[in-house]
Amino acid sequence: MTNADRIRNYTDEELAEWMGNIQYDTAYYCAGEDKQRYPYPDGWLDWLRQEAET
Repeated sequence: MTNADRIRNYTDEELAEWMGNIQYDTAYYCAGEDKQRYPYPDGWLDWLRQEAET
């Protein structure tokens, strides 16, 4: 199994948490922003469950 295969097998909740962690870490380490500013994973979970734009 590749890393991509593993990610494709994530549930919506797992993927939302993973994406939130990346956003959280990037904001903190790259921009020095307040970690509390990012309400994850709920925002990502909502986005993942929206209809895709074509």
